[in-house]
Amino acid sequence: MKRSTVLLLVLAVALTLAAVPVSAGPPAPVSGTWDYALTGPPEVRVAGPNVFIYGQDRGEWGGSFDGYTEEEFVVVCHPNAGFSFYKGEMTFYGTVADESGVEYEGTMVLKANGTQYSDTCDPSPAEWEGQWVIIGGTEDLSNVHGQGTFHGPSFHLLYEGQIHFS
Repeated sequence: MKRSTVLLLVLAVALTLAAVPVSAGPPAPVSGTWDYALTGPPEVRVAGPNVFIYGQDRGEWGGSFDGYTEEEFVVVCHPNAGFSFYKGEMTFYGTVADESGVEYEGTMVLKANGTQYSDTCDPSPAEWEGQWVIIGGTEDLSNVHGQGTFHGPSFHLLYEGQIHFS
């Protein structure tokens, strides 16, 4: 072997052994309610049989996440096919309790997406199911990570998942 190849191999092994391991707390289960209401009339655009609904809402969270969210979302409704897709990004303001009940305060940014099955674009009869993921935070929540699911009728959802603090 060439001397430079051996040197690179030794350096790679040394860096691997000297690396500081990343540690995260154990995952903690979270669950609760997510109630939301529109904060203004949504913008509706129709393209053929599809309806695009752009809006904003304010959510009230209870349970492991205790606070409120402000969200921008889009719903793409396919009434002829019997389903709609939802995609939103929200900022959470409040506290998050870990498994032992310790509360951490700050903000979190969450992304969520979901589906509902209905042959109408009216949200009132809709049963939603979807996923959420934490993509960032501030203050005590700057190192929180997590993901989970939500389900339930429009405007009153149940969430569950797991979080951990790194």
